[in-house]
Amino acid sequence: IGSDIFVLTADTISKVSSSGAFESPQVLNYVEPVIKSCGNYGLVFDRMTGKFIVFNGKKTLYTGQSEKEQQIITADIADNGNFAIASRGTDSASLLTYYNKNGKVIFSWACSKEHIVSVDIASNKKDIICAALNAENGEILTKLYLLNIYENETEWEYSLNGSAAIECFFASGDRVIAVCTDKRVILNTKKDERDPKVCEYSSTALN
Repeated sequence: IGSDIFVLTADTISKVSSSGAFESPQVLNYVEPVIKSCGNYGLVFDRMTGKFIVFNGKKTLYTGQSEKEQQIITADIADNGNFAIASRGTDSASLLTYYNKNGKVIFSWACSKEHIVSVDIASNKKDIICAALNAENGEILTKLYLLNIYENETEWEYSLNGSAAIECFFASGDRVIAVCTDKRVILNTKKDERDPKVCEYSSTALN
């Protein structure tokens, strides 16, 4: 974050400056912590308890809890400190909540049938791409959703039958990329593509 390195362990997060100076670690007491960063902002969340913190290179900006204390599946943070939390839902399979850096909810979207596994915030801070998993006729199904925080309906959707996404993100222009366990798929959200660009893997991708 900036010129500093943040080191995450099971219990703490520590800052190491570019000169090698080590600051006292902040105790988190998380069960399964994950760290995300972008620009001068960072986010650490606990998959099990739903707790999270937002910070910059100098201090913690916000300490929070997922909606209704549900488990967090994944998250993302933008370079202005806005962040998205995908958690398990109570009235839906999963819930995406988008906040500003001070923890104010800007946007919320319930994914009724699928479990969100990846989230990416666009550089314009208003578009979000989600990859979510479900099963159909005994086969794994990935759904890609393009969301606009100022709209109630999804902007664009796409289904990948027989493939499990592990990551999705924005590329240049109107393109998005879905990385699956068996392939990588490039799609244009402004076109009705029946034949997207696909690169298949010779073995299963882990990360």
